[in-house]
Amino acid sequence: LVIFSSDNGGEIQMECCAGNNYPLRGGKGSVFEGGIRAAAFITGGYLPDNRIGKIETGMMHIADWYTTFCEMIGVDPFDDNADYHGLPPVDGVNLWPLISGENSTSPRIILPIDNTTLIQGNYKLIVGDAINMATWQGPRWPNASSPTSNVFKEMDCSRGCLFDLEQDMTEHFNIARDNYQLVRRMNATLVNYSKYFYANDDVLTESCPDDIDMECVCWMAVNRYDGYLGPYCNL
Repeated sequence: LVIFSSDNGGEIQMECCAGNNYPLRGGKGSVFEGGIRAAAFITGGYLPDNRIGKIETGMMHIADWYTTFCEMIGVDPFDDNADYHGLPPVDGVNLWPLISGENSTSPRIILPIDNTTLIQGNYKLIVGDAINMATWQGPRWPNASSPTSNVFKEMDCSRGCLFDLEQDMTEHFNIARDNYQLVRRMNATLVNYSKYFYANDDVLTESCPDDIDMECVCWMAVNRYDGYLGPYCNL
């Protein structure tokens, strides 16, 4: 079984990357679909013949791959060592029944993105007064008329922005005003999930000398990795 999966959308900042997520809104580092909706493909003899060439749009998080692999080979995804050190349980669900075609719907029905954004079923709620990269790219982008500052356009979602991703995956239509009760329920769910978000307190130490005149990641690429990006922090 061969799986190739992206981890996020393309970086649209003009100074470094100028990726294109058309027709989706936003890019890497944003909570819009251009930043978080990723593509993947699966191939190989383990994949059932009736699934070859099929398109699957069921909800999935990249964290689900680990749990899915464990379930496929009969391994408990629970990590005793991580539990001993106080880490939370693996937050993934088994997607193989969906991928293999045994089920037609995804077992994942809710997806908290961060403390501003929740996807539940077909709906996506964003809450915040300055949501970054609220912009779209065109079929041919960037081009001569693409301003650098445009990618940093912000959207005011202080009262909640609601999108129906099934009908409007490009997030053009904020339907929050017509779905007030749904916004309230989803916001309450998001607040509850946010209480349990995990963040470690590790502090990384860069491996570079103190007197360099560029970012450490660049210095390491030039001086250690023959121009390629690589690790630049001590373990």
